[in-house]
Amino acid sequence: MPVLQTLRCSASIQVEIVEHINEIAMRDQKAGADILETPHARKIVESKDLNHRQKTLALRGFLSELRHPRLSSRQKRFQRQIESLGLPSGARIIPPVAFEGNNWKMELSFTGPEELRKVFDSTRPLVESERLDIIFRAPGRRGRD
Repeated sequence: MPVLQTLRCSASIQVEIVEHINEIAMRDQKAGADILETPHARKIVESKDLNHRQKTLALRGFLSELRHPRLSSRQKRFQRQIESLGLPSGARIIPPVAFEGNNWKMELSFTGPEELRKVFDSTRPLVESERLDIIFRAPGRRGRD
């Protein structure tokens, strides 16, 4: 595959790309080459502004979106919701893998006790407010509507 020569990525990433192309092609009843000939895929691979690593990352993202459109849509919606919450730097909310299950995580990053107190204190109003509920009322969250 000429595109793999252009990307110069590792063997495991090449396998991932080929598998995604094959799965999309089978689902959509197209040839694998047709997937790579879409305007968006061509734009990525032929870009003069991206190096081979950036092209690889962009193509993997594009193929992942094509392969898993619902999951990709949910990830984008989650990202917008998180951004709208205004989490302080040093705090992250991590959803369950593929948004399946109820085991969410909150991660706090800090360099010492004082910074931990600051990050923790700045997350408290958010955790105690109803703004956080927006994430758990998202479509597909059974029992939360």
